[in-house]
Amino acid sequence: LLVGKGTYLEECKDYVENKNLQNEIDFLGYRKDVEDLYNIRNDLTANYILMNDIDLTEATAKGGEYDESGKGWQPIGNKDAHFTGIFNGNGYSVSGLRIESSSSNTPLGLFAYNSGTITKLHIKDSVLIGTSDPYISSIAAYNYGTISLCSSNATVKASGGQQAFAGGIVVFNMADGIIQESFYYGDVIVSARGNNGTN
Repeated sequence: LLVGKGTYLEECKDYVENKNLQNEIDFLGYRKDVEDLYNIRNDLTANYILMNDIDLTEATAKGGEYDESGKGWQPIGNKDAHFTGIFNGNGYSVSGLRIESSSSNTPLGLFAYNSGTITKLHIKDSVLIGTSDPYISSIAAYNYGTISLCSSNATVKASGGQQAFAGGIVVFNMADGIIQESFYYGDVIVSARGNNGTN
């Protein structure tokens, strides 16, 4: 299902009102499936609300529809274009997220750079692996914005020749970054000959 600005507004209005989420009616995008989630990268300034659990297991498996050149999920946003909107997970989960990248010094996660708000999102049963001096975490590699009421049990592995950095929720929480009432209960494994770190 392809979701753009205004799509599903009437369909979701009753749901939002019944859940006492009146403020969410003004959200522009309603995420329902893998394609919807992937397409957030096409408008990084918009606001989104997740309407159900999303399973990425098949989509990001090797050869899957959203397997980026064998590396699995391609993170949302980049150094020059951060996510600056609001992503409301609505208490739902994204599971089966797979990243297996050997790209050097690359920010990896569901989001690469967050300068907006990510809230009420749960990452479950996911495996993220970076093998060439990566910056890798389950929700975001770099957080300049706000992450609240989120959780993750993903397995995160980072290795490198000179440096490797990994985190459960984020790798780098920058000066303006805020993480509130969020927790991680997975495994983070880091190995490198030079600098390495966990968060």
